[in-house]
Amino acid sequence: MNIYRFVLNRYSKNRSTVIAFPNKTTAMNDASKGIIILNEQDLIDKTMVRLDDMVEIFNNYVPVASRIKRFSDRAAGARRLMELLSNLVNLRKIEVRKGTTSKVKNMVVESRGRKSKFDNKRILLKSEETHNPRRKGSHGFTSYQIILDNPGLTYAKFIELGGRRQDLAHDVIRKRFKVLR
Repeated sequence: MNIYRFVLNRYSKNRSTVIAFPNKTTAMNDASKGIIILNEQDLIDKTMVRLDDMVEIFNNYVPVASRIKRFSDRAAGARRLMELLSNLVNLRKIEVRKGTTSKVKNMVVESRGRKSKFDNKRILLKSEETHNPRRKGSHGFTSYQIILDNPGLTYAKFIELGGRRQDLAHDVIRKRFKVLR
């Protein structure tokens, strides 16, 4: 069963579109705007999606000869639109977004956004330093201490242990660490 996000463009010149997701969590974590529709009943109940919007979306995904002017009622429109969307997903005619997952502390977490410039790289100390120059109790101190305690660790392990990307970037700029492939 797919979850759909309706991206309605009522007041712009763009066409309204639909994005499909494999599950509700992925749909909720996606950064795109729109109304999440779980099933046919959800489409009937959510009055934010007007009958005109359903007709527009239906007409955007069917051939010109099959276009319609209106649905007989909201329930029939919801049923026909959901049937069309499930067929389009099976034919791969609409976008299906799948969240990428990474293992963090024995949990599967959806990753979002672009990858870090440090991905798949090893973090090395520039010198044999044992003193942490960051302010005690700060996030930067914690991130720096992780690298001091685990010399030569990978970026993924650094994040898994609780380090932060921005703290690593700060220390790389100050030439405290080297990041190598």
